[in-house]
Amino acid sequence: MCTRSARAKLHRMILARVHLALPLRVVSRRIASGKFSNRRNPDKAKKRAAVIEAARKRGDLDKFTIRQANMERPITLKSVGQIVNEYTPPEKEYRKSLITKAGWIQRWESLKMKLITTYSIGIIKRYVKPFKVIPFAKEAEKLYCEANSALAQNDKKALLELTTENAYQTLRKEYPNQRISWKFVETLSRPRVVHARVAPLLTKENYFAQVTVRLHTKQILAVYDQLHRLVQGDEHNARNVVDYVVMERHIVEKGTPWRICGKVIPHWKKMFT
Repeated sequence: MCTRSARAKLHRMILARVHLALPLRVVSRRIASGKFSNRRNPDKAKKRAAVIEAARKRGDLDKFTIRQANMERPITLKSVGQIVNEYTPPEKEYRKSLITKAGWIQRWESLKMKLITTYSIGIIKRYVKPFKVIPFAKEAEKLYCEANSALAQNDKKALLELTTENAYQTLRKEYPNQRISWKFVETLSRPRVVHARVAPLLTKENYFAQVTVRLHTKQILAVYDQLHRLVQGDEHNARNVVDYVVMERHIVEKGTPWRICGKVIPHWKKMFT
């Protein structure tokens, strides 16, 4: 019968924790009206229907209600979980000639991304006050140094405060059970913002901002394995490093900090490596 099969379906829905915010008395009326149909486990559905009817007579039917208060738990979104746009403007030595078609395509893409960056910075300034590009780039370099120091000292708490959850997991996987020695030497060129992107999440007004900052620094990095053998870098020689670090913030929510979302390896650089 339709009623039995429908009640069997309802039982499976409850076990699967389906988001149904209706008391079972309402669902029973819908079952009786023939809105559900299923032919599985009619005997089990019949027994459950008898239990529900007995509970209704005792007046404690609420025990069998899927409460909406339990289903609608607040969800806090702290990060987008990925880099929205990995664009970085090509360095001078990687720019293609305007004589070629590839050169015109590269210039056209650069123009589009500049317009997107200008628009995104305008939205950021609307929510984050004050926001100035040059001081922000310097602050991003400071956070970058603090995150590397926390990683070298294995300070997980500080690293979680400075990076997003996705970036934190990436760093832990990149250096599993390894000892890191890192030291900042100097800044070789002024840090600068090269790209910005604002992306809504779930709703149109729930903005997350991601700003890519170019950092040109001199630093010392050495990575040792569990047997204290050097596997990467050199603890005595500093090297020049150019990193494109992506900073992220939930700009709609006041008081949220900027955090490191990840690093971008430029696509134009991959082509020549």
